[in-house]
Amino acid sequence: MDAHDQILLFLKATGPTIPSKVAKTIGSSILIASAHLSDLASREKIKISNLKMGSSPLYFLEGQEEQLFSFAKENLNPKDYDVLENLKNQLVLRENDLDLLSKVALRQLKDFAIPLQVRSPAGVEFFWKWHLLPAQDASSIIGNILRAEEPMPEPVKVKVEEKIEEPLVEEKAKIIVEVPEEKVMFVKASTLEEKSIEGEASVEELDEFDEEIIPGTKLQETHKEESKQESISAKPKHNAKVVHSPLPLEPKQEKLISESKKEDLKKEEPQKEEHIDDLNYVSSTPIEKKTRGRKVTIQDEFIHSLEQFLKTLNIKIDQKETIRKNKEMNLVLRVPSIVGEMTYFCKAKDKARCDEKDLSTAYMEARIKKLPLLFLYTKELNKKAQEMLESDAFQNALVKKIG
Repeated sequence: MDAHDQILLFLKATGPTIPSKVAKTIGSSILIASAHLSDLASREKIKISNLKMGSSPLYFLEGQEEQLFSFAKENLNPKDYDVLENLKNQLVLRENDLDLLSKVALRQLKDFAIPLQVRSPAGVEFFWKWHLLPAQDASSIIGNILRAEEPMPEPVKVKVEEKIEEPLVEEKAKIIVEVPEEKVMFVKASTLEEKSIEGEASVEELDEFDEEIIPGTKLQETHKEESKQESISAKPKHNAKVVHSPLPLEPKQEKLISESKKEDLKKEEPQKEEHIDDLNYVSSTPIEKKTRGRKVTIQDEFIHSLEQFLKTLNIKIDQKETIRKNKEMNLVLRVPSIVGEMTYFCKAKDKARCDEKDLSTAYMEARIKKLPLLFLYTKELNKKAQEMLESDAFQNALVKKIG
């Protein structure tokens, strides 16, 4: 029997497996067995998992995806396994409702979590569905989640408005019939006078209304007096109606104004001199302090201390990027080890207290770049961050204090 047929029969009997077990069944070395398995995978007769047992992936036939979950608990990080169990129980998870570690874990669980992009009137959202859940069931669950956030329609308000409008129209008609025309005109005049007091109506509308209803009265005479006094003293209209003083009083007002201006000018001259003295005093020394302060900056001290710390550990810098001045840097380092130099992604922070959010964001960046993490801090870690490090939540991560 051909080796390929033996491998297919073995996979049908046992389910997902690794190359070392296949090598025993066909009686060859692991290298030859893995070559046969890769050949079958290229022909799309078998599938390869992203989940790994040690350093080797699992090989399985189509339809055996459900059996992969039995290998997850022993070969996954406990935090990732908790996220996987949550996905299995909920069947659909919304991206916006997840924390940062769950988002990173779902992107690594490619065998079990399938991403979905959903477009709605609110915008585009991402969901994650269990790999064995049918597409129709997933769409119905997502629809229920989105409908729960939609505002409820208000048909009751429309009906109430229609019922209220009918009696209001009848009441208005009764008022118009019962009240005489003269009273109606008096009501309009009163309303417009109230508007003029409150300042809601414009001045032009009030003038037109006065000329039409009360022609040739004292109001017209007051308008004429206002126009004359506006050309001489430019006073507002309401002052023209109240004050009836003769014109010869204006020279006295000019004298008073001129005397007050002279007194103000005498007061302002010593203030200007004092202000000039203050400017001369201010411009003496602080400029030198600013120029002296620019010679030594916080950024230079942080970079200098970081580079010295790395030199003491014989660590070489390949890449360097400043995220925040004097606060945060991203580096790609070559760290010496027994085997040889290893490449690390380094997050360096100058912060009073680094918390669990700083660690998780740095860990996510390192996972995206597929590099181990070296987290460097200057002062302290809070209790939650220390507890997460002790619980082995971050694999392939080193945390060290600068200094």
